[in-house]
Amino acid sequence: MKQKIFILVLIFLISLTAITFAEDKTTEITIPNPLGETSDIYTLIEKITNFLIGVAIVVTPIIIVYAGFLYITAGGNEEKVKTAQKVLIWAIIGFAIVLIARAVPALIKEFLGINKNTSNSETCANSGGNCCSESECSDQILGPCDNGLVCCGGQCISP
Repeated sequence: MKQKIFILVLIFLISLTAITFAEDKTTEITIPNPLGETSDIYTLIEKITNFLIGVAIVVTPIIIVYAGFLYITAGGNEEKVKTAQKVLIWAIIGFAIVLIARAVPALIKEFLGINKNTSNSETCANSGGNCCSESECSDQILGPCDNGLVCCGGQCISP
């Protein structure tokens, strides 16, 4: 009897593989980039820090409520009160670090003198030699740059 049940189960399991191979349709699956059309490191850092700020805005109040719960349930126990204070302090420090992390890329770009909005202007200047505003090259041409100058940020500057 055990042998018959074993054979039936074995036949059933083998037949399952035939059923799974019956579908021979292949479809190409593309996974979209969650960061979008990110082409430079500064945009990537901004997107990551924006995500971290969103997470911190959700997590920090939860941790603060948890610290309050620890404080209320301490019942006068000095060790538990200190633990609650440490949790609260570290929650605030963590939130401050996330907020500071948002400012770091801007400070680095400012320190290095990198203007994020120069790509359109430089493309416009290289293609036609005309200097344009920072927002749009196609409609807002200010005029050609003098010899030896390049368009950067809507201004003719020396390279």
